[in-house]
Amino acid sequence: MDISNVTNNEGAIVGAIIDVATTGNNYFIDEIIELGIILFSYNTLTKNIVIIDEYSGLREPACIINPEASRANGLTYNDVKNMKLDYPQILYLLDQAELIIAHNVSFNWNFVTQMIPEATQIPWYCSMRSINWTKYGCNSRSLQYLLSEHKIDVEIAQTVHSNCLSLFDLLSLNDANYLLELLNNQPFAPSTLLYKQDLFKSLRKTAVV
Repeated sequence: MDISNVTNNEGAIVGAIIDVATTGNNYFIDEIIELGIILFSYNTLTKNIVIIDEYSGLREPACIINPEASRANGLTYNDVKNMKLDYPQILYLLDQAELIIAHNVSFNWNFVTQMIPEATQIPWYCSMRSINWTKYGCNSRSLQYLLSEHKIDVEIAQTVHSNCLSLFDLLSLNDANYLLELLNNQPFAPSTLLYKQDLFKSLRKTAVV
C-alpha cells in the first residue's frame, strides 16, 4: 500500500504495532513461530488514528515448542510446519514505521531484533510500562485485563494479529490520549537489551564444547 499520502500529512506519524508468539520465553534458545504487524497513521493535530496496512504469518522453528508456550499461544508444531514468514513484506512495513509499539517491549524486542536486525534502527515504545494505567483506575497492566476493563471484545481464539488489533483499539480510545501519553514518554532503551543480547551470545559461544 502506498502511504505517501499519509506520511506527507502535517502532524502525521506512522507507527507499527508488533506482537509475536514464540516456542518459549527464553530468547537465548527459543524462536518466533508467529508474528503480527499493524501499520497505522496517527495525526497529532486531529488525533485521527487509522490502520493503513497489516500482516501476520506463521513460521516453522528449528527447535521444539515448549508445552507451556503451546498452551499459551494455542499453536502446535502441526500448525507451523513448513510455514515461513514473508520477510520482504515485514521489512516493507517496518521501513514505513517511524516507531514500533509492543505490549511488553523487552519480550518482543529481544525476539524480533534477533530475527530482523533492521528493527533495532526504529525506536520502540512499551504500551505496558509507559502508560500510567493506575492513573486510569486499572489494577493490572496485562493486555487481557486492560481490554476487559475497556470492554474491548477479544477473539476466543487469540492470535498475535488479534492482539495487535486489540491493542490498536485500546490505544485509539479517549481521542487516542493513551497513545499520546505513550509517545510523550521516552522510547525503550535498546542499549541495555543489546548488551544483554551480546552477553548471551558470548555465553552461548563459551558454552559450546
